[in-house]
Amino acid sequence: MKRVKKPFILIISILIISSFICAEQNILAVSQIVEKYGKAIVLIATVKGEEGTIGLGSGFIVNPSGVIITNYHVIKGAYPVVVKLVNGDIYDDISIINTDERRDIAIIKVKAWSLPIVNLGNSDSVKVGEQVVVIGNPRGLENSVTDGLISAIRDSGQGYKMHQISAPISPGSSGSPVFTMRGEVVGIATSSLVEGQNLNFSLPINYARGLIDGEVKMSLEEFFKNSAVKTPYPKKEINNIGLSEIDIKVREIKELIIQIQNERPIGFRNFTICSAIHGFGAYVPLPNSIIKAKGTLLVYYEPTNIFTKQLDGKFEIWYTQDMTLLSEKGVVIQEWPNILDFHYSARSLVLDLFAQNTLSLEGKVPRGKYKFKVVLKDMLKGESAIKIVDFEVR
Repeated sequence: MKRVKKPFILIISILIISSFICAEQNILAVSQIVEKYGKAIVLIATVKGEEGTIGLGSGFIVNPSGVIITNYHVIKGAYPVVVKLVNGDIYDDISIINTDERRDIAIIKVKAWSLPIVNLGNSDSVKVGEQVVVIGNPRGLENSVTDGLISAIRDSGQGYKMHQISAPISPGSSGSPVFTMRGEVVGIATSSLVEGQNLNFSLPINYARGLIDGEVKMSLEEFFKNSAVKTPYPKKEINNIGLSEIDIKVREIKELIIQIQNERPIGFRNFTICSAIHGFGAYVPLPNSIIKAKGTLLVYYEPTNIFTKQLDGKFEIWYTQDMTLLSEKGVVIQEWPNILDFHYSARSLVLDLFAQNTLSLEGKVPRGKYKFKVVLKDMLKGESAIKIVDFEVR
């Protein structure tokens, strides 16, 4: 009997150890969570109050078509509203899918496609003492990260539960996702007690799950008209507000976004070797970055956080670009300094910037592996950024 039991016990032990290792492999580092899901966090800028005060909040994308979860109080009484993605894209045509004022949940939508999304978890499985991570935009500082613990699961006194968390929540973080260390969103950051240090709360994500899949119910303007909060403009009705006045408020929000971008280092977004480029955000990636010997190298990218100077009602942008063809080992084959010199100064804001690099390979580049290098220089900020991408000529 002992000879039968020992192998049996050994097998069980191996299974237990294997299960433990698998469980450990599902745990992510904070940096991995940010890298994987940070692009799905949005900054929400709003206009509220009798004086049209600009406010900031957060949200997170749960559907590639542009469905976003945030707090109800972020959009309540707000018009207009602007949503900014981490990649710099800005949306000011906002729709309402669902709201739950009692639980402070709002599901909004922007007109988009193929957006990055978060992974929703099951908030019923959350345990006290579990480590969590919050990614938000406190005071407009995009993708700021804090971590802490689930301190308690409490009754709100209004017919729903709340997660008390030790991860700090600052103004502008309302609507931020609360992640487990498995990278699953289990809560929506919603409030902080000013007098209690690190005494912050989030709504269990399961309360929002049933609101996500509905159709668009109304536009943001219709939601604003129907809300209990009156127009933010004194002695006026929303129907009587001229378009120019609305445009001014949208412009103020965009100026705030420019201010935030000016404080961040310049860089590249969507740096891609393409088979075709049609315009901003409209390009076709080239599979495997393989180009025919007599073909053309097409490279698309969007410069990020280019400094915008504001003076006498005008907005000025100035950046240049160098282009270099390198061998597989990094030896310079040919250089094109200042191949691009974009200097813009006008009364209109420019946010949707992109660059297209075209290099004809016919008769110039033999078959083989190469590197393409771009140096982006912000002439007003005095900063530069470098990007190198590999490609092959066959």
